[in-house]
Amino acid sequence: MIDRGIDDHGHARGALILAMTMMGQGADAVVASEELLPLADATDNPHNASYLLLCYGIAQHSTNFDAAHDAHRRGLQIAHDSGNRELESYHAGNLARLVVTHGDAADALDYSELALQMFYDANNVSQASSGLAVLAALLDRLGYYEPAATLSTVGWTGFTKTSFPEFESTMIHLREVLGDDTYESLGRVGAAMTNAALASYAFEQIDLARAGLTSDESP
Repeated sequence: MIDRGIDDHGHARGALILAMTMMGQGADAVVASEELLPLADATDNPHNASYLLLCYGIAQHSTNFDAAHDAHRRGLQIAHDSGNRELESYHAGNLARLVVTHGDAADALDYSELALQMFYDANNVSQASSGLAVLAALLDRLGYYEPAATLSTVGWTGFTKTSFPEFESTMIHLREVLGDDTYESLGRVGAAMTNAALASYAFEQIDLARAGLTSDESP
């Protein structure tokens, strides 16, 4: 479609850049993604604008935190204002992933909760698994190792392996902290949960982690 040169084919360009990112062509994707921002600014279609910002943000994740963060925040707001819950959930999930290691933990919890709530409301189990992977990484960062291990196996899917390769370091760290036997035992507990039970457990852990942050900030 792009080679035909009929118009700018912004949606196709965004999809190509996502594919490049997932295939390990991150450096090329970063360069190619620069053409997406002018397209997002020029369109009067909120879906296209939010989608292009999503693709740009994902391409920039590993190299430019500020650019990725700004793109996802803008895309999230556009999606919210236009009632596009699908793209709103994707931006929220990627914001959670982005700030797990580089940003504020409270923000990461809020974004994780928003994304997971939307995924489960829509019964979008495949995307929910990636949301659980991000939450597991965040819980690991905050020192909640057992809940992180419980969610990690469910979150480690083929899609997650391709899209979030950095999550493997979370699993390695949890094995080091808990030991292989405990880690695998907790992983089996999570894997045996129903989707509804996983959702309840995830939201409970978000609330507990948020309460812990509030307690840490108290004088």
